[in-house]
Amino acid sequence: MSKMWLLVLILSIWSSQITENTQVNERKRLAKNAFEEENYVEAIGHYTYLLDTLKVEDEKIAINLAHSYYKNADTTQAKIVYQIASSHAKDPTIKSVASTQLGIIAHQKQELEQALTHFKQALREDPQNEKARYNYELLKRLTDQQNQQDQSQNQDQQDQNEQQQKEQDQQKNQENKDQQNGQDKQEQQESEQQKGQNEQNNKDQADNKQQNKSKESEEKEKMNEKGDEKGENKDKQDNKQQKEEEKASDKGKEKGKQDKNGEKNQQEELANEDNDNKKKGEQGDEKEALKEQNEQAQYEEKQQNEQGEDAQQIIKNNFKQLNMTPEKAELIFRQLEQDEIDFIKQQNKRKANETNRDPNKPNW
Repeated sequence: MSKMWLLVLILSIWSSQITENTQVNERKRLAKNAFEEENYVEAIGHYTYLLDTLKVEDEKIAINLAHSYYKNADTTQAKIVYQIASSHAKDPTIKSVASTQLGIIAHQKQELEQALTHFKQALREDPQNEKARYNYELLKRLTDQQNQQDQSQNQDQQDQNEQQQKEQDQQKNQENKDQQNGQDKQEQQESEQQKGQNEQNNKDQADNKQQNKSKESEEKEKMNEKGDEKGENKDKQDNKQQKEEEKASDKGKEKGKQDKNGEKNQQEELANEDNDNKKKGEQGDEKEALKEQNEQAQYEEKQQNEQGEDAQQIIKNNFKQLNMTPEKAELIFRQLEQDEIDFIKQQNKRKANETNRDPNKPNW
């Protein structure tokens, strides 16, 4: 009985395996047909079912799934599956194919250095991979040409930049030179203008100085002429005034002389009278005689002062009629006053001498 159950179990497992293998083969066939018919979406579905649902461990199914993604223009998913196959596949041929496809995707994205790396890796995995070799050599040649072209362009660009820099430097130097020349020229013009201005100023100053000198000379000549004329007029006026002063002085002296003569005559009369009185025997007391003489002297002095004031008034009127300046008149007037003072002093001295003289002696 147990054998029967064992047989049934074996048959059941075998039948299940046959069914599973039949299903896997059917899915592989459907996936292959869909891929060949370029129905990449359906092919992706069958390959995904095989790997995820049926858990089939087949490196070819994985690489075909990556090819289906690539053909369906889904390079992102294709790159992921290719990277898994390139890293975990045991078959070097499949790894070489996966690396080749990664190189192609990198080249499409203009990642040339990375593409060359993938192609080189593919050749290491499978040296017989002609597709990888062709792509590597072609890309290497293009890369070298591109590098050479880039270098040439870089060199040309560098040369162009250097030439532009050189031209800019030359232009800048020329501009600086022109600017410096312009500044020098402007400074020279300003210097010449300043020099001309200074010369003109000096000339103007010299002309002004000459004009001033000429003007001063003319004014000096005029002043000299006026001075000469004024001097002549002054000399004439001084001569006239001197004559008038001499005339006035002569008049004053003559009047003073007359006054002196009158006084002398009066004194003589008084002396004669005294002598007569003496002869008649009318001799007075000496003290009374002195008193009378003092009174007489005071009287005479008063008369002289009045006469002096009258003379001064006469002189002033004469000065006014002569149109004499006040200063000149004052000078003459003071001189007359001094003469009068001297005359009065002389009279007082004479009176003192008469007082002290002997009355018995003559008056002369």
